[in-house]
Amino acid sequence: MNKIIYVLLLLIVLFQSACIKSSVIGGDILKDDEINVDFSDTSTLKARTIINDSFKVYPNFLESYILGQFHDENFGDAKASIYCDFQYLGSIPEANITNVDSVVLTMVLDTSMINGDKNANHTISIYELDEGIYLDRDSIYSNEEIKYNSQKLGQKEIFPIIDSVTVIEPKNDTVVYKEQVRISLDKNLGIRLLSDTNNLKSDTLLKTMFKGIYIESNISNSSMLSLKRLSSGNKYATRIDVYYTLNDTLNRSTFTYDNIVNHFNHNYSSAKIKDYFDDFEKGNELLFVQGMDGTEVEVDIPYLEFLKGKNINKAELVLYVVGGNETLVSSPKRLVTKYLNDNGNLELIEDYIFPKDVRNTDSNIYFGYKIKSKENGKELSKYIVNITMHLKQLLKDEKYSTKLFLYPENRIHDPGFAKLAGVNNNNLKSKLKITYSNIN
Repeated sequence: MNKIIYVLLLLIVLFQSACIKSSVIGGDILKDDEINVDFSDTSTLKARTIINDSFKVYPNFLESYILGQFHDENFGDAKASIYCDFQYLGSIPEANITNVDSVVLTMVLDTSMINGDKNANHTISIYELDEGIYLDRDSIYSNEEIKYNSQKLGQKEIFPIIDSVTVIEPKNDTVVYKEQVRISLDKNLGIRLLSDTNNLKSDTLLKTMFKGIYIESNISNSSMLSLKRLSSGNKYATRIDVYYTLNDTLNRSTFTYDNIVNHFNHNYSSAKIKDYFDDFEKGNELLFVQGMDGTEVEVDIPYLEFLKGKNINKAELVLYVVGGNETLVSSPKRLVTKYLNDNGNLELIEDYIFPKDVRNTDSNIYFGYKIKSKENGKELSKYIVNITMHLKQLLKDEKYSTKLFLYPENRIHDPGFAKLAGVNNNNLKSKLKITYSNIN
């Protein structure tokens, strides 16, 4: 009798062990050559490059905003510009000011986030908005345009790597600011802002009189700056300072940003990528993924019936990066994956959602992350996109196909792009790798 109980206990332990091994984590434990484990990287895939839909950029309060341009023979021209409006939080001047000494727009750079040529010379131009950012708007999308006056408020050529700027502030204080861009604006703007101090008592009055600014950077090569929302100490980074002298004393009125909105524009007219849009046949050769309002990759996995009655230990898409990058633009750090659900809507796969609720977890197990590897004596870069939990759910629901969409994570921050091997590329094809075992 004791032997029977012992055998039953042993079977329970083995069953629990098998359940653990078939979990998401178990996919890393199981090896391809283990008993009763099979491996496949020959599943049929269809893939194509599609243009991404615009997405909501307001309201969207980010840590930083990108500004600049990319030029690439494959991906064409991409431009990021900025709309910004202001509020007044300081003390109101004792009298209306009709003469000002200077008006300065300050923007703080995040030099660690510059993408492309870090030594590029940017020509930054400032224009005044003709319409407000959120007049009767619930949201603003990345390709929407807000009207602005063609007359420049100011312009400056800069190199993005700026160590420090020394400024004499009121009370003769000499202040050293780090990583800042300071652009002189038309003095008439300062006079308009301070000549009627009643406008400073209400954001509505201020924004009716001064609706904000449009910021763009023109550049001959490829470089994207990153402007911080806040500076060190959580102080407002983007601001307009109006300096004026009253009673022989230098004073300053500061208008801090209120809303900041990124605007993206893409031009593919002379780019190689335009010949690959919406074409599964071309997707056999090459695929293209890009940040901002750029392109994404659609992957169709039509035939999964061979997994019926199987247990998925691990499933991942492997997408190889091909070609050089003469523009110095970094490829996206990670990829997000959505699927087309039964209602025809896009939804994040569970492999992406799951780790957000789990602390102390290596997110690389779940996300579409980029790694370097050596295969057949060659140094390669590739994206590993884990879809284990997604495929498990499909099989549980007795569904044997799926349509996936991949694009850069935080594409509003990450403007990089990558050319990928197609699913039937002659030299190096992207593929689906599945490790599975029998349930019984």
